[in-house]
Amino acid sequence: ATAGHDLDRAHPGSSEDMKKKQRSGKIRVMLVDDHARLREALRKVIDLERDLEVVGEAESGPAALQLLARINPDVVLMDGSMPEMTGIETTRRLKQLQPKTKIIGLTLYGESAYLEEMIAAGASGYLIKTGATDNLFNAIRIVNGGGTYFDPDVPRRRSASAPPTHPRWWWTR
Repeated sequence: ATAGHDLDRAHPGSSEDMKKKQRSGKIRVMLVDDHARLREALRKVIDLERDLEVVGEAESGPAALQLLARINPDVVLMDGSMPEMTGIETTRRLKQLQPKTKIIGLTLYGESAYLEEMIAAGASGYLIKTGATDNLFNAIRIVNGGGTYFDPDVPRRRSASAPPTHPRWWWTR
């Protein structure tokens, strides 16, 4: 942990509080991004939704790996480009530790090669960071339910293994 940085906060603090939250039926979300302001903004909008709650934040891949077991999130929103360990590598390791945890890649860029690597690493979808909050909420709910979500604003490369790029294919169940 880096002194003075808010790198691995669990919300709420006590394990008893976390047990109560697990019984609340809300989708438990963990934020992993090296930009504190983005994590703060995401937390504020996610916590406004009745069925969603942010249970932890990490500013790096190593911090996320340490926090994961303590908070047991349902869905992780993962930044793709972080120092120390990329979002792709962090996704790969998180999925090895907790295969049932769903991961959504976050990116500023719609670069399809990067996004395909996130999916190959175990992510269930991806979003553009500057996208609409409705996309964010839908992605969390769909991925938590076992589906996949691909931001409709990101063009996808056509490959033999890729589903059709028809607009209705950005999410599946």
